[in-house]
Amino acid sequence: MSDTNESLLRARAELEKEVQERRKAQSELALVQRDLQSFFDSAPLFMGIVEHAPEGMRYLMVNDAVSTFLGQSASEVNGKLVTDTGMNLVTFQEWVIRCRQSKTHGTPVRWEFVSSRNGASRAFACHVNYIGLSPDGNDRYSYASEEITEKIEMERKKEEQSAKLSHLSKMSALGEMASGIAHEIYNPLSIIKGFADLIHKKASKGAIDVKELLQISSEMQGTSRRITEIVEGLRFFAREGSHDPMELTSVDNILSTTLRICSERFRKYGVKLEVRNFDKNQTVACREVQISQVVLNLLNNAFDSVKNEDEKRVTIETELHDGNVYIRISDSGPGVPEMLWSKIFEPFFATNPIGLGTGMGLSIC
Repeated sequence: MSDTNESLLRARAELEKEVQERRKAQSELALVQRDLQSFFDSAPLFMGIVEHAPEGMRYLMVNDAVSTFLGQSASEVNGKLVTDTGMNLVTFQEWVIRCRQSKTHGTPVRWEFVSSRNGASRAFACHVNYIGLSPDGNDRYSYASEEITEKIEMERKKEEQSAKLSHLSKMSALGEMASGIAHEIYNPLSIIKGFADLIHKKASKGAIDVKELLQISSEMQGTSRRITEIVEGLRFFAREGSHDPMELTSVDNILSTTLRICSERFRKYGVKLEVRNFDKNQTVACREVQISQVVLNLLNNAFDSVKNEDEKRVTIETELHDGNVYIRISDSGPGVPEMLWSKIFEPFFATNPIGLGTGMGLSIC
């Protein structure tokens, strides 16, 4: 009898111990769940779990960020169909597609979408991940979204600022070549004036010949076309072309437009400008204004590098390789010191004296 009592006492003690351990475990689990819930609700991300039920995608759990965004408490949102909380159909359909992709590939899927709430559009980057089946056999997914509205706006402003700096650099480059351009226009104007004076002189004496007049007028027309080409080149180069469509353009047109603007400056300072391996039939898909600016910036850098050297030479080479056209510009200058190589593409970095150039040329290139 005593053995039986001892066995019962031991069993009771073990049972009480097990109950205490279970209570302790439950208490610890409750603390962990509380901490996890606190983290879940206080997270700066829009987080939750959804279930793809037969009637549609349903919220199972949302954090405070989601419930605040939807304007409902978490208890009101949980159990609702996603389409019943104001998500537009296009965004919902994309969400379903991304969920299926996550299940198919076994990895989280990221995408971006825009949601409108209270008349304001907000952009989000969302990660969705397949987490398994519910007891009813429905697919379940976790999701975490980060609002990127401000980031997108900053990127837009950055692009606008970059475009403004690009235009400033372009105007600066034109300013540096102003005297050469003026000379380029002044010469043909002088020719036209000379012909006009000749016609006036001959006409006043009544000694003008029709054949001679036609020849003079032809010369004046050709000279006028030269001025027109220079002015049109300036107008083309000066405008902002970042939103131009991509179009097939001949390399000949790109180089001719650019050289028409800067060639006089090279001649004035005795810089020999050579164009090699040039195929007039080569075409590229590009925004011509932008490529012209790249070429002009590189030519300006080359000019600055050689203008005070004994040998003043700048070479432009073109090459077609694997469907790409390469335009290489080299010069006879001393080159950039190796210690500066890592800085040459940084905005506002310049090796010229202060006041000469903007330091934006290679950065824009």
